[in-house]
Amino acid sequence: MAAKTDPQEVNLDIDPVRKSNLEEDQDTADKDPKSRDCGKFRAFWTTRELEKHDGDENQLNKTTFIELLIYCVFLSLVCFVVFFTITSDAYHFTNVLSRLFTDSPISPNYTEITFRTITSQKEYWEFLKYSLIKNLFWEIRADGRVLTDAEVGYVLYENKLQGIPRLRQVRVSKASCKVLEDFKKIVQTCYGPYDVSFEDKEPYGEQGVSFTYMSSDALDEASYRGIISRYGGGGYVHDLALKSQPSLDRINLLYLGNWIDRGTRAVFIDFTIYNANVNLFCVVKFVRLDVPRV
Repeated sequence: MAAKTDPQEVNLDIDPVRKSNLEEDQDTADKDPKSRDCGKFRAFWTTRELEKHDGDENQLNKTTFIELLIYCVFLSLVCFVVFFTITSDAYHFTNVLSRLFTDSPISPNYTEITFRTITSQKEYWEFLKYSLIKNLFWEIRADGRVLTDAEVGYVLYENKLQGIPRLRQVRVSKASCKVLEDFKKIVQTCYGPYDVSFEDKEPYGEQGVSFTYMSSDALDEASYRGIISRYGGGGYVHDLALKSQPSLDRINLLYLGNWIDRGTRAVFIDFTIYNANVNLFCVVKFVRLDVPRV
């Protein structure tokens, strides 16, 4: 004969008044959609400190005031950094250099083309050989006097070059894109969009000129986020000189070795100048993104 057991009794002692209030709150939340929305908003806005004093109204007001004060201080610091650290001198300094290098004609042969409107490798070489050299090295004054070695190294006669200007490019390998099986006999090489996994690091060059890759660690260079892709900090680097003619000779050597070709995806020009009149440095980086493959 099976033993009969009574189910375990569970007593829940709930204050009748509290129970009534809970039921009323639940009914209000069910009937009023705005109440539910406020609850969701409160859950989103409430911080950890506010939750600690949810039942104490005085302490809750005090904590809210302190957090509001901290937020106002933080907002004031952000506004100060954004709006008050940029002077009119800094704006004009940057604006003059930008118009000098990017808005002037790339050469006398291309008077309607600027750095911003370059669309081919030929135009880019014209910019390097003429506009870049002319605007970087001011060696003859308006009266025709040739500057001495101690006087050269200035942009617009007032901005001292710090170090040597540098050219750097990033490339992709020949196997960076897939060719359809039916066209493999016709198309021998294929250069796809830039990607770190397809970055070319092998030596290359023509006419007896060889270019070698340098890593980002060796260059101490960070990656750069462009319009099309994020480019690595490594690449094929060539430094210019402190005078115009040696710098032009080095650019002609790059041109002879076909430094910019179908595999080129971005070319960087880096240099830093200092203007003692306004006590400002300007770190300049000109980037020609995704050089057209035409």
